[in-house]
Amino acid sequence: MNLSSVRIRNRIAWIVLMAVLMAAGAQVSVPMVPVPMSLQTLFVLLAGFVLGPVDGALAAVVYLAAGALGLPVFAGGSAGFATLLGPTGGFLVSFVAMAAAAGLAVRGRPRALTWKAGLIVGGAASLLAFVVGVPWLKIAAEIPWTRAFEVGMLPFLPGAVVKLLLAVALARFLRARLARESTHESAASGWRRVFGQASLEAVAEVDAIVADEFNTIDPDT
Repeated sequence: MNLSSVRIRNRIAWIVLMAVLMAAGAQVSVPMVPVPMSLQTLFVLLAGFVLGPVDGALAAVVYLAAGALGLPVFAGGSAGFATLLGPTGGFLVSFVAMAAAAGLAVRGRPRALTWKAGLIVGGAASLLAFVVGVPWLKIAAEIPWTRAFEVGMLPFLPGAVVKLLLAVALARFLRARLARESTHESAASGWRRVFGQASLEAVAEVDAIVADEFNTIDPDT
């Protein structure tokens, strides 16, 4: 297998992995009406920081596509276009721009992510979720602007700061470890070295579950 093929496989593997992490983060949520609080944005930022603007955005697209196709990957196990078009849809759609914006912190820096760049660029990327999500919530839920800010932004600001700090710390750790990986290694091998065999098996389990979900979809429906 030539080097180009290895790089393409690595790239696809990391994109899918980040999409899986976004799905997992969505299930760690605090039920709130109308917008649940979850760990999704932590992994959206992480995707951008680790993969860069293009592949980070692609990971978010893969995640949204999986949910749109009916896989229960959104918060609370929800799925479908109805969720994307509902009151929380703006926050979900913003993930693509959010990951792309976060990726600008490492553009031109193949391995390095400084705290300064991560916090400044990541903070701006985090705001995109509110810039898109709050107006969408206001229109979809037919509520006043003050109410939209009260339920769609203010409760989430402290958590957004914590998730930003965690995303930068995790990204710095990952990028430092991956800098030691040979470009000739597979994505699975790199993943094993970073997180260990147990984590790799957990990802394989998630892949199997996703495959089962697809196999149960009736093509005639």
